[in-house]
Amino acid sequence: MASTNLPNGASPPSKPGQMPIIETPYLVVGAGPAGASLACFLASHGLTGIIISAAAGTAKEPRAHITNPAAQECLRDIGLEEAVLEEGTDQVNMSHTRWCHDMAGDEWARIHSWGCQPDRQGEYAAASPCKHVDCPQTILEPILINRARTGGWKVRFDSAFVEYARDGPDGPITSTIQDTLTGHKYQIRSKYLFGCDGGRSQVIRQLAIPLKKEPGQGLAINVHARMDLSKFMKHKEGVLHWTFQPEIDHPPWAWSVIVRMVEPWNEWMFIVLPEPGFTDFTVKPSHEECMKRMRQCVGDDSVDIEILDVAKWYINEIVAERYSDGNIFCLGDAVHRVRTQTHRVEISQKSNLTILCSTHRSMALVATLAFKTPST
Repeated sequence: MASTNLPNGASPPSKPGQMPIIETPYLVVGAGPAGASLACFLASHGLTGIIISAAAGTAKEPRAHITNPAAQECLRDIGLEEAVLEEGTDQVNMSHTRWCHDMAGDEWARIHSWGCQPDRQGEYAAASPCKHVDCPQTILEPILINRARTGGWKVRFDSAFVEYARDGPDGPITSTIQDTLTGHKYQIRSKYLFGCDGGRSQVIRQLAIPLKKEPGQGLAINVHARMDLSKFMKHKEGVLHWTFQPEIDHPPWAWSVIVRMVEPWNEWMFIVLPEPGFTDFTVKPSHEECMKRMRQCVGDDSVDIEILDVAKWYINEIVAERYSDGNIFCLGDAVHRVRTQTHRVEISQKSNLTILCSTHRSMALVATLAFKTPST
């Protein structure tokens, strides 16, 4: 006898034209570091639900990458610290931030970084049992998603959040979801909704929560590439290598380049920054233009370079005026996009703040359920 269930696990609609409805206590929109870590922390308290993501899968680009001791402590609490340490890059290969002409050439300055300062290692050890690790988003997200799944969460990619409907600030929430492969729409009814759907959050947009915006910090272009630079890295171990070549003619969109280690020493991200005052955000560098600038930053034309991806992004400082509305809560880039205090590019702190917010939100929800006050 044929099954009466639909492929997405829902029951068929009771009336013609009615969308099928799935019931779950918790719906998380977004499967990045915010949504995936929130599901892991909730699962550690025995709370499970559904994660949806419009993306086809976990991150393809190694965006956020430094996991600091505070975030590692949160992951340690749910048994994920060792997985991050095993898959990520050890602190010994993160020891410096450098300023140089190019990767093969003259070095002008360096500082110890990420807890590797010899005169402060005792302070770090006393402050936390955990240490810094470089765990790019391409590695961290699968670790989190796998833990969420084994903890009882259902994960659906290629599933875009369209809108929600709610009866009152604490009433049941009916979210409309669209399968991006088939165009099919269905609904998920939940007690709580978590908007972890990034900088273009549809949840935040529908809530109409005001965003405080500081003037933008400009454009950056990420060129993700594979090349073997191991012969240059002895005694130069580090994550960030700032290259400056004032004597070389460069295009306006590529004034300075930060060469970021993704995997020692054969995978790299070239973070390309334009010259001051550059405003042509529509610029689309060609493969040849990117390759030429990268070779200048490497400093050795014999090195084989394979470009994996080129992506533009904008350095923003945006914070939501509030993070919740009744039983709807928002986390991650949906509510805060800020640059670090140590350098211009927001590449080291976002995922840490997100993980901290996720663990705090999960604990707050457990307390809320205990006291039965949904909007606390």
